[in-house]
Amino acid sequence: MGYAFTVEDVEFLRSPAGEEALRAAAELPLTPASRLGDVASVRRAAGERFAAAVLETAVLRRRTLSKLDGAASWLLTEDAAQQATASVVARHRAGRLEGRDVHDVTCSIGADLVEVAAVADLCIGSDVDDVRISMAKHNCEVAGATAGLLRADALRPVSRGTVVLADPARRDGTGRRKWRPEDLVPPLGDLMETYRGRDMAVKCAPGLDFAAVPWAGEVEIVSLAGQVREACVWVGATATFGVNRRATVLGPEGPLWTITDAESEACPVREVGEWIIDPDGAVVRAGLVRHYGARHGLGQLDPRIAYLTGDTPPRGVRAFRVLEHGKYNEKTLRALLREREVGRLEILVRGLDIDPDALRRRLKISGPGEATVVLTRVGDTPTAYLCRAERV
Repeated sequence: MGYAFTVEDVEFLRSPAGEEALRAAAELPLTPASRLGDVASVRRAAGERFAAAVLETAVLRRRTLSKLDGAASWLLTEDAAQQATASVVARHRAGRLEGRDVHDVTCSIGADLVEVAAVADLCIGSDVDDVRISMAKHNCEVAGATAGLLRADALRPVSRGTVVLADPARRDGTGRRKWRPEDLVPPLGDLMETYRGRDMAVKCAPGLDFAAVPWAGEVEIVSLAGQVREACVWVGATATFGVNRRATVLGPEGPLWTITDAESEACPVREVGEWIIDPDGAVVRAGLVRHYGARHGLGQLDPRIAYLTGDTPPRGVRAFRVLEHGKYNEKTLRALLREREVGRLEILVRGLDIDPDALRRRLKISGPGEATVVLTRVGDTPTAYLCRAERV
């Protein structure tokens, strides 16, 4: 659990004295080894009353620099920073709300709010936490975002005619994650009932059970730099007509590509080709492996497994050139790796009960070579593919 900020803390941090203390704290090492010295320095700059708030803010700013644009000037709490949408992801979602009137009913510190405000005709943010509202006001100001802010319970509507944007809390007071829709704050079902008939965009955990949101018009799974980050549930006119599931792949600068279940899924099962392709996690999580395969002329190794194969991989992906393959046997694999002098081995497993780390220890590999082994099931047969990873 992080430091419990108060409204008085926020007022100090926004004051000239607080800003000066924060500038001084930003120059400190802020490492475990330097903690005693850092605390002493911050106490001299901010005084005993506000030292903890200054130190916590300096640490959180440094920790979130790669996640939130402008984080070096933001005010945050630990829980809010952990759940805050990465700026690239928030910007992508905001783009789908361009030109609309939007009310972020769980605005927290404003990570989504600042991006929506840049493209919406009207933007409102509300939260039940006075501290986070004060922080959001500051963060909007430093980001140059215009948004009305007020204290309000997300389950007690205070706006009409707006798109409702929500990000229910997925952590309890101890920082532990919550996964079940009914355990979110506010609960997902209550949120949907409160805004029945309204256009909505609701951020959820990427492990969302699609069966738990039968009212969703479109569920979009988003990945950033190869990591699945979130699901967004689009309701009403915010959803794309004819689309139930979408996978969107983002890079550091924004969208790279997207795919939906409206596309063809004519992806045959075939023998392994020259390459194996492991689709982006957003594609797998959205259940769009066959659609992705059909788009790129690939086939599946097995209809129940997400690995694809073909002789020409999609451009710009990390694919695996197949060197050898056969029925998986640990002893045979060990001998093959020894023969090829493989000392650095990436192990990918899908459909088999194999612990890659434990297997790597048992293989006792050594040598100058590098390889990837893909272990999977084809039909009822455990199969191994020795590959070379390449960016194509």
